[in-house]
Amino acid sequence: ALVQFQRQQLLYDEQQVGFGHWQINLLTRKATYSDQYYRIFGLKQQSLAPNITTFLHTIHPDDRALVEALNKKIIYEHQAPDTEYRIVRTDGKIRHVVQKAKLLTNEGELIFSGVLQDVTVQRMLERKGAALQETIWKQSVLAQQVDEMASVFSWIYDPEEGSYTWNDSFYRFVGFSKNQP
Repeated sequence: ALVQFQRQQLLYDEQQVGFGHWQINLLTRKATYSDQYYRIFGLKQQSLAPNITTFLHTIHPDDRALVEALNKKIIYEHQAPDTEYRIVRTDGKIRHVVQKAKLLTNEGELIFSGVLQDVTVQRMLERKGAALQETIWKQSVLAQQVDEMASVFSWIYDPEEGSYTWNDSFYRFVGFSKNQP
């Protein structure tokens, strides 16, 4: 009953966090993948034979060599560096995944146990954040140029601090650097 409960808990955790588990026995080369692992790839649960090359055809072409090299490190060098790569799901959507693994032993057998997490949303938010920062920077440069051309100076007073902040045009106009009082 405890084992069944732990499996249910693991399945729930995988679905909530967007990660799937995998294991590869380095002696027998037998691999196992959780149902959530298949879902990340957009595949029906247990629809492909579980082995280390099963999912290679789903790897983004630009990242395939990276994943093949990673698989060789796992099999021949018993190393599995954390890595990030893209996959192309069966529906054509590109997803970003992070893979982490650790070498374990069980009754004398070497087993790599790992997780694969879908980080597509995080990467999308990072890109949008970077684009927003670039837009803000461009608007700041444009505003500064407009201020200089129009000889407009602006300032902000912070009543809590009792301090003023002047725009760069003011400092240039009066011949001071921003670091001078």
